[in-house]
Amino acid sequence: MVEQKLRKFALRQFCTTLALVSLSNPSEEESWKKVFFPLKTWKHKGKVSAFLKDAFEALWEKGGMKAKFQEIMERMHGHKFKEVVVTGHSFGGGVASLVAYDIVASGFLKKDKVTLFTLGQTMVGDKAFAEDYEKQVTDSYRIVRKGDFVAHLPGVVFGYEYNGKEIYYYEPGMDSDGESGFRTCERKDIKKEKCSGGQVEPVGFKQNEEYFNENVESFGKNCK
Repeated sequence: MVEQKLRKFALRQFCTTLALVSLSNPSEEESWKKVFFPLKTWKHKGKVSAFLKDAFEALWEKGGMKAKFQEIMERMHGHKFKEVVVTGHSFGGGVASLVAYDIVASGFLKKDKVTLFTLGQTMVGDKAFAEDYEKQVTDSYRIVRKGDFVAHLPGVVFGYEYNGKEIYYYEPGMDSDGESGFRTCERKDIKKEKCSGGQVEPVGFKQNEEYFNENVESFGKNCK
């Protein structure tokens, strides 16, 4: 099931979804403190990054995205559809997590109708947030490629926790069809599962820019 969804995602079908691509390039941030701190109380449960919370409110709640989503759902009333896929990259992946969470927690759709895929997503909030998030967004996948450092910022040591399952592409390259070596990680035992958090190879910001052999930011600008 996960493999089939990954193939569809990698084959560019995500351009027709509600896509929240990079809000900012992490390697160019002047102050990480402004991005990740302070943690602010989230509208549902737990606390999240002040930067991501503000971006969520500006884009989703005040920027017209939520209203447009509701309009589309009203048009779909009475029609059968498989699912709504929410996706984003880097910081945009963090905001996408908040959007998917809000869609389910606010009762717009049942949890079995919402799927989240993110690429190189930063950490979003604290443990209380992550635990409730996973109860709401049960079909949630953080795609992380080998060497991507951004997916682990700012870190558990600063009070953050990972949300959703991790799909770790452990080979240096990522085939455009999404079929190169990957494993699904539940984060129960990082060393045993051999997830991205246990990497000892060189990691950096550059690896966050390209997924499935595409520069994500450039590719995302072509979505319609």
